[in-house]
Amino acid sequence: MRFTKYTIGFIGAGIILSLAISSCSSNPTATPPSTVAKSSATTLQSASTQLDKTSYGSDEIDVNVVPHAIMMVNTDAQGAAAGQAGYKTGVRHDVIAPSTFVIKSGDKITLHAWNYDDGQHSMTLDDPTQIPGFSLVIAPGKKNADGTITPQETTITFTAPTVAKGTILDVPWYCAFPCDGPTHLGMETTGNNIRGYDGIMAGHIIVMA
Repeated sequence: MRFTKYTIGFIGAGIILSLAISSCSSNPTATPPSTVAKSSATTLQSASTQLDKTSYGSDEIDVNVVPHAIMMVNTDAQGAAAGQAGYKTGVRHDVIAPSTFVIKSGDKITLHAWNYDDGQHSMTLDDPTQIPGFSLVIAPGKKNADGTITPQETTITFTAPTVAKGTILDVPWYCAFPCDGPTHLGMETTGNNIRGYDGIMAGHIIVMA
């Protein structure tokens, strides 16, 4: 079964990410849609019911890299008002969507990454030991003479780690390449530390039994 949540649309020369704009534009903090602890196996609690589990059980998952796709209205406004570098109001940010998805423990998964940007990106794990062998560098889209981008696909196949029934494993990832220009907010969680905000070139792979 293949999981494809988001669709790509075009308005003039611009690219929009259906659902991602409406679901993320009002998010004030860009936190992940769960409260499970990072980098740990955690007892499954009521908080996990907040997760979108529609990808659970899929052996193929599609994600899309889309430049200038979402607005973080409150986050940008608060940062700009405080004079923090990288925060500007009215800008759109790059995204890999869905940024958080759920997979089944022990399943063999093929991840398809479609890049609508002409820059290289990655899904790099905070802790590579959580999913051994997972390493995804996403090839850039092809820039055409008229300025449009022909998306390019990069795939990776990996095996989800095994977790005990009733537990979940939160595997944070981020894009290791400088992106989200011109603000580079996605690179500036703490002073340009190359760990983006969840939802802006960073997210989580959630493993459930």
